[in-house]
Amino acid sequence: MTDTQIVPNPQYPSGGHAMLQGTGLPAGRVSLSIKRRLDERYLGNDGWQSAPTHLGPMSIDEHGNIPMGPEVVDHMEVYTALQITISGEDFYLEWPDNILGSPALAGLGGIGITKPMTTTEKEPVLQAKEPLMTPEPEAEPEPEPISELAPEPPAKKAPPLGLILGAILLTLAIAAAVYFLVLPETTQKNADKPKAQSNPTAETRLTCDSDQSRIMGAEFADQLALLQSCSGTFDENLAMGIAEKGLASGNPDILLAMAHYYDGKMGLLGHMADPADLGIALRYYVQANDAGNKVAAENLKDACNRVDQANPLQAAAGKKYCPEN
Repeated sequence: MTDTQIVPNPQYPSGGHAMLQGTGLPAGRVSLSIKRRLDERYLGNDGWQSAPTHLGPMSIDEHGNIPMGPEVVDHMEVYTALQITISGEDFYLEWPDNILGSPALAGLGGIGITKPMTTTEKEPVLQAKEPLMTPEPEAEPEPEPISELAPEPPAKKAPPLGLILGAILLTLAIAAAVYFLVLPETTQKNADKPKAQSNPTAETRLTCDSDQSRIMGAEFADQLALLQSCSGTFDENLAMGIAEKGLASGNPDILLAMAHYYDGKMGLLGHMADPADLGIALRYYVQANDAGNKVAAENLKDACNRVDQANPLQAAAGKKYCPEN
Protein backbone atom coordinates (compact mmCIF):
# COMPACT_ATOMS: atom_id res chain seq x y z
CA MET A 1 0.00 0.00 0.00
CA THR A 2 1.27 3.45 -0.88
CA ASP A 3 0.39 4.99 2.50
CA THR A 4 2.50 2.50 4.47
CA GLN A 5 5.53 4.11 6.11
CA ILE A 6 7.99 3.80 8.98
CA VAL A 7 7.71 6.58 11.58
CA PRO A 8 9.09 7.28 15.08
CA ASN A 9 7.00 5.92 17.94
CA PRO A 10 5.73 9.02 19.79
CA GLN A 11 5.52 7.07 23.05
CA TYR A 12 9.36 6.85 23.11
CA PRO A 13 10.71 10.36 22.30
CA SER A 14 14.24 9.40 23.44
CA GLY A 15 14.56 6.87 20.60
CA GLY A 16 14.95 3.14 20.13
CA HIS A 17 11.36 2.60 18.96
CA ALA A 18 9.50 2.99 15.65
CA MET A 19 6.17 2.04 14.08
CA LEU A 20 5.23 0.45 10.77
CA GLN A 21 2.24 2.69 10.09
CA GLY A 22 -0.77 2.06 7.87
CA THR A 23 -0.31 -1.59 6.90
CA GLY A 24 -4.03 -2.02 6.43
CA LEU A 25 -3.87 -5.36 8.23
CA PRO A 26 -6.47 -6.36 10.87
CA ALA A 27 -5.58 -6.11 14.56
CA GLY A 28 -3.88 -9.12 16.09
CA ARG A 29 -0.44 -10.67 16.56
CA VAL A 30 1.78 -11.62 13.62
CA SER A 31 5.36 -12.53 12.80
CA LEU A 32 7.18 -10.46 10.20
CA SER A 33 10.26 -10.85 8.04
CA ILE A 34 12.63 -7.92 7.36
CA LYS A 35 15.04 -8.29 4.43
CA ARG A 36 17.76 -5.81 3.44
CA ARG A 37 17.39 -5.54 -0.33
CA LEU A 38 20.98 -4.53 -1.12
CA ASP A 39 22.55 -7.82 0.00
CA GLU A 40 19.45 -10.04 0.51
CA ARG A 41 20.17 -10.54 4.24
CA TYR A 42 17.48 -11.01 6.89
CA LEU A 43 17.22 -9.43 10.35
CA GLY A 44 17.28 -12.05 13.11
CA ASN A 45 17.86 -12.16 16.84
CA ASP A 46 21.64 -11.89 16.35
CA GLY A 47 21.57 -9.22 13.63
CA TRP A 48 21.68 -9.56 9.84
CA GLN A 49 22.08 -13.10 8.51
CA SER A 50 21.83 -14.93 5.19
CA ALA A 51 19.15 -17.45 6.25
CA PRO A 52 15.51 -16.29 6.13
CA THR A 53 14.09 -15.67 9.60
CA HIS A 54 11.07 -14.07 11.26
CA LEU A 55 10.64 -11.65 14.17
CA GLY A 56 7.74 -11.66 16.58
CA PRO A 57 5.04 -12.28 17.33
CA MET A 58 4.30 -8.52 17.17
CA SER A 59 1.00 -6.77 17.81
CA ILE A 60 -1.07 -4.91 15.19
CA ASP A 61 -3.30 -2.24 16.70
CA GLU A 62 -6.76 -1.25 15.48
CA HIS A 63 -5.19 1.25 13.04
CA GLY A 64 -2.99 -1.37 11.39
CA ASN A 65 0.22 -0.07 13.05
CA ILE A 66 3.01 -2.40 14.21
CA PRO A 67 5.43 -1.15 16.92
CA MET A 68 9.12 -2.08 16.51
CA GLY A 69 11.60 -1.91 19.40
CA PRO A 70 15.41 -1.76 19.75
CA GLU A 71 15.73 -5.32 18.38
CA VAL A 72 14.86 -3.76 15.00
CA VAL A 73 15.76 -0.06 15.30
CA ASP A 74 19.33 -0.55 16.56
CA HIS A 75 20.25 -2.63 13.47
CA MET A 76 19.07 -0.08 10.90
CA GLU A 77 20.96 2.54 8.90
CA VAL A 78 19.43 5.61 7.30
CA TYR A 79 17.94 5.06 3.81
CA THR A 80 18.39 1.27 3.94
CA ALA A 81 16.05 -0.31 1.35
CA LEU A 82 13.89 -2.96 3.04
CA GLN A 83 11.37 -5.62 2.09
CA ILE A 84 9.05 -6.27 5.04
CA THR A 85 6.78 -9.31 4.69
CA ILE A 86 3.74 -9.66 6.94
CA SER A 87 1.26 -12.53 6.49
CA GLY A 88 2.40 -13.01 2.89
CA GLU A 89 2.10 -9.32 1.96
CA ASP A 90 5.29 -7.48 0.97
CA PHE A 91 5.98 -3.83 1.83
CA TYR A 92 8.92 -2.13 0.05
CA LEU A 93 10.15 0.72 2.24
CA GLU A 94 13.22 2.81 3.02
CA TRP A 95 14.37 3.38 6.61
CA PRO A 96 13.87 7.12 7.32
CA ASP A 97 16.38 9.56 8.78
CA ASN A 98 14.27 10.78 11.71
CA ILE A 99 14.37 7.69 13.97
CA LEU A 100 16.89 7.71 16.82
CA GLY A 101 18.66 4.61 18.10
CA SER A 102 18.37 3.35 21.66
CA PRO A 103 19.70 5.71 24.36
CA ALA A 104 21.96 2.86 25.53
CA LEU A 105 23.93 3.15 22.28
CA ALA A 106 24.90 6.74 23.03
CA GLY A 107 27.45 5.81 25.73
CA LEU A 108 30.46 3.57 25.83
CA GLY A 109 30.80 0.96 28.55
CA GLY A 110 29.05 1.28 31.92
CA ILE A 111 29.52 2.70 35.38
CA GLY A 112 29.99 0.15 38.15
CA ILE A 113 28.07 0.72 41.41
CA THR A 114 29.79 -0.25 44.62
CA LYS A 115 27.63 -2.18 47.06
CA PRO A 116 27.26 -0.19 50.35
CA MET A 117 28.59 -1.78 53.54
CA THR A 118 25.85 -3.02 55.85
CA THR A 119 25.86 -2.45 59.61
CA THR A 120 26.62 -6.09 60.23
CA GLU A 121 29.72 -5.98 58.07
CA LYS A 122 32.96 -4.73 59.57
CA GLU A 123 35.96 -3.32 57.85
CA PRO A 124 38.84 -5.77 57.75
CA VAL A 125 41.48 -5.13 60.41
CA LEU A 126 45.08 -5.42 59.36
CA GLN A 127 47.01 -7.45 61.95
CA ALA A 128 50.74 -7.11 62.25
CA LYS A 129 52.65 -10.31 61.93
CA GLU A 130 55.59 -11.12 64.15
CA PRO A 131 58.88 -10.85 62.31
CA LEU A 132 60.44 -14.12 61.36
CA MET A 133 63.58 -15.00 63.28
CA THR A 134 66.45 -15.53 60.94
CA PRO A 135 68.97 -18.02 62.32
CA GLU A 136 72.45 -16.71 62.64
CA PRO A 137 74.86 -18.25 60.14
CA GLU A 138 77.29 -20.70 61.55
CA ALA A 139 80.88 -19.58 61.61
CA GLU A 140 82.98 -21.07 58.84
CA PRO A 141 86.05 -23.00 59.97
CA GLU A 142 89.27 -21.18 59.40
CA PRO A 143 91.49 -22.74 56.73
CA GLU A 144 94.57 -24.48 57.94
CA PRO A 145 97.75 -22.54 57.21
CA ILE A 146 99.84 -23.79 54.34
CA SER A 147 103.27 -24.39 55.50
CA GLU A 148 104.99 -24.51 52.11
CA LEU A 149 104.12 -23.05 48.71
CA ALA A 150 103.61 -25.56 45.91
CA PRO A 151 106.22 -25.30 43.16
CA GLU A 152 105.01 -23.59 39.94
CA PRO A 153 104.82 -25.82 36.85
CA PRO A 154 107.48 -25.21 34.25
CA ALA A 155 106.44 -22.80 31.43
CA LYS A 156 105.65 -24.39 28.01
CA LYS A 157 107.87 -23.40 25.17
CA ALA A 158 106.18 -21.69 22.15
CA PRO A 159 106.51 -23.50 18.78
CA PRO A 160 109.13 -22.11 16.43
CA LEU A 161 107.99 -19.15 14.28
CA GLY A 162 108.98 -20.90 11.08
CA LEU A 163 106.64 -23.82 11.83
CA ILE A 164 103.70 -21.43 12.29
CA LEU A 165 104.38 -19.60 9.02
CA GLY A 166 104.66 -22.90 7.17
CA ALA A 167 101.23 -24.07 8.40
CA ILE A 168 99.64 -20.79 7.31
CA LEU A 169 101.14 -20.97 3.82
CA LEU A 170 100.01 -24.59 3.42
CA THR A 171 96.41 -23.68 4.35
CA LEU A 172 96.37 -20.80 1.85
CA ALA A 173 97.69 -23.07 -0.91
CA ILE A 174 94.95 -25.65 -0.32
CA ALA A 175 92.25 -22.95 -0.37
CA ALA A 176 93.57 -21.50 -3.64
CA ALA A 177 93.57 -24.93 -5.27
CA VAL A 178 89.96 -25.56 -4.30
CA TYR A 179 88.90 -22.13 -5.61
CA PHE A 180 90.57 -22.46 -9.02
CA LEU A 181 89.78 -26.15 -9.62
CA VAL A 182 86.34 -26.79 -8.14
CA LEU A 183 84.49 -23.44 -8.38
CA PRO A 184 84.75 -22.89 -12.18
CA GLU A 185 83.36 -26.39 -12.83
CA THR A 186 80.38 -25.81 -10.51
CA THR A 187 79.67 -22.40 -12.05
CA GLN A 188 79.72 -23.88 -15.56
CA LYS A 189 77.29 -26.66 -14.56
CA ASN A 190 74.87 -24.11 -13.15
CA ALA A 191 75.16 -22.02 -16.29
CA ASP A 192 74.40 -25.05 -18.50
CA LYS A 193 71.10 -25.76 -16.70
CA PRO A 194 68.08 -24.46 -18.68
CA LYS A 195 66.19 -21.68 -16.94
CA ALA A 196 62.53 -22.35 -16.18
CA GLN A 197 60.22 -20.24 -18.30
CA SER A 198 57.57 -18.41 -16.26
CA ASN A 199 54.72 -16.18 -17.19
CA PRO A 200 53.43 -14.61 -13.99
CA THR A 201 51.07 -12.36 -15.93
CA ALA A 202 49.23 -15.34 -17.41
CA GLU A 203 48.95 -17.00 -14.00
CA THR A 204 47.53 -13.98 -12.15
CA ARG A 205 45.49 -12.23 -14.83
CA LEU A 206 41.75 -12.15 -14.04
CA THR A 207 39.21 -13.04 -16.71
CA CYS A 208 35.42 -13.15 -16.89
CA ASP A 209 35.63 -16.91 -16.14
CA SER A 210 37.96 -16.58 -13.13
CA ASP A 211 36.90 -18.18 -9.85
CA GLN A 212 34.58 -15.94 -7.84
CA SER A 213 36.78 -16.13 -4.75
CA ARG A 214 39.79 -14.87 -6.79
CA ILE A 215 37.76 -11.98 -8.15
CA MET A 216 36.52 -10.97 -4.70
CA GLY A 217 40.07 -11.11 -3.33
CA ALA A 218 41.47 -8.80 -6.02
CA GLU A 219 42.09 -5.06 -5.73
CA PHE A 220 39.07 -2.86 -6.42
CA ALA A 221 40.68 -1.28 -9.49
CA ASP A 222 41.06 -4.73 -11.07
CA GLN A 223 37.50 -5.65 -10.05
CA LEU A 224 36.09 -2.48 -11.63
CA ALA A 225 37.98 -3.06 -14.89
CA LEU A 226 36.72 -6.65 -14.97
CA LEU A 227 33.15 -5.52 -14.23
CA GLN A 228 33.31 -3.06 -17.13
CA SER A 229 34.65 -5.64 -19.59
CA CYS A 230 32.39 -8.49 -18.44
CA SER A 231 29.21 -6.47 -17.84
CA GLY A 232 26.14 -8.67 -17.62
CA THR A 233 28.05 -11.95 -17.12
CA PHE A 234 28.47 -11.81 -13.32
CA ASP A 235 25.72 -13.08 -11.02
CA GLU A 236 24.02 -10.49 -8.84
CA ASN A 237 25.81 -11.46 -5.60
CA LEU A 238 29.26 -11.05 -7.20
CA ALA A 239 28.32 -7.74 -8.82
CA MET A 240 26.93 -6.42 -5.53
CA GLY A 241 30.06 -7.57 -3.67
CA ILE A 242 32.21 -5.45 -6.01
CA ALA A 243 29.73 -2.58 -5.67
CA GLU A 244 30.08 -2.61 -1.87
CA LYS A 245 33.83 -1.91 -2.20
CA GLY A 246 33.14 0.94 -4.60
CA LEU A 247 30.51 2.45 -2.33
CA ALA A 248 32.94 2.39 0.59
CA SER A 249 35.39 4.54 -1.39
CA GLY A 250 32.72 6.74 -3.04
CA ASN A 251 33.60 5.63 -6.58
CA PRO A 252 31.49 7.73 -9.03
CA ASP A 253 31.03 4.87 -11.54
CA ILE A 254 29.71 2.52 -8.85
CA LEU A 255 27.41 5.22 -7.45
CA LEU A 256 25.89 5.70 -10.91
CA ALA A 257 25.63 1.91 -11.34
CA MET A 258 23.67 1.67 -8.07
CA ALA A 259 21.35 4.46 -9.26
CA HIS A 260 20.69 2.53 -12.48
CA TYR A 261 20.12 -0.67 -10.46
CA TYR A 262 17.32 0.89 -8.37
CA ASP A 263 15.98 2.89 -11.34
CA GLY A 264 15.24 -0.33 -13.21
CA LYS A 265 17.99 0.20 -15.80
CA MET A 266 20.49 -2.43 -16.94
CA GLY A 267 23.68 -0.54 -16.08
CA LEU A 268 27.23 -1.50 -15.18
CA LEU A 269 26.14 -4.12 -12.63
CA GLY A 270 24.16 -6.04 -15.26
CA HIS A 271 21.15 -6.45 -12.94
CA MET A 272 18.07 -4.46 -11.87
CA ALA A 273 16.24 -4.21 -8.55
CA ASP A 274 12.90 -6.01 -8.49
CA PRO A 275 10.86 -3.98 -7.85
CA ALA A 276 12.61 -0.73 -8.76
CA ASP A 277 12.77 2.06 -6.18
CA LEU A 278 12.99 5.54 -7.71
CA GLY A 279 13.48 7.18 -4.29
CA ILE A 280 16.71 5.27 -3.66
CA ALA A 281 17.80 5.83 -7.28
CA LEU A 282 17.47 9.62 -6.84
CA ARG A 283 19.79 9.53 -3.82
CA TYR A 284 22.46 7.61 -5.74
CA TYR A 285 22.16 9.94 -8.76
CA VAL A 286 22.86 12.92 -6.47
CA GLN A 287 25.83 11.15 -4.83
CA ALA A 288 27.27 10.15 -8.23
CA ASN A 289 26.97 13.73 -9.46
CA ASP A 290 28.66 15.07 -6.33
CA ALA A 291 31.47 12.51 -6.80
CA GLY A 292 32.16 13.87 -10.30
CA ASN A 293 30.29 11.51 -12.62
CA LYS A 294 29.63 13.49 -15.81
CA VAL A 295 26.37 11.81 -16.86
CA ALA A 296 24.72 11.62 -13.44
CA ALA A 297 23.22 15.12 -13.65
CA GLU A 298 21.31 14.33 -16.87
CA ASN A 299 20.13 11.00 -15.42
CA LEU A 300 18.98 12.80 -12.24
CA LYS A 301 16.95 15.30 -14.29
CA ASP A 302 15.24 12.48 -16.17
CA ALA A 303 14.45 10.59 -12.94
CA CYS A 304 13.03 13.71 -11.29
CA ASN A 305 10.58 14.09 -14.17
CA ARG A 306 9.27 10.58 -13.42
CA VAL A 307 8.53 11.14 -9.69
CA ASP A 308 5.01 10.02 -8.80
CA GLN A 309 3.63 12.70 -6.51
CA ALA A 310 0.84 10.32 -5.44
CA ASN A 311 3.46 8.02 -3.90
CA PRO A 312 4.45 9.49 -0.50
CA LEU A 313 7.95 7.94 -0.53
CA GLN A 314 8.71 9.10 -4.09
CA ALA A 315 7.28 12.55 -3.41
CA ALA A 316 9.45 12.93 -0.28
CA ALA A 317 12.56 11.79 -2.17
CA GLY A 318 11.80 14.14 -5.06
CA LYS A 319 11.42 17.05 -2.68
CA LYS A 320 14.77 16.22 -1.10
CA TYR A 321 16.90 15.32 -4.12
CA CYS A 322 15.33 17.08 -7.14
CA PRO A 323 16.49 20.71 -7.38
CA GLU A 324 13.37 21.85 -9.29
CA ASN A 325 10.83 20.23 -6.92
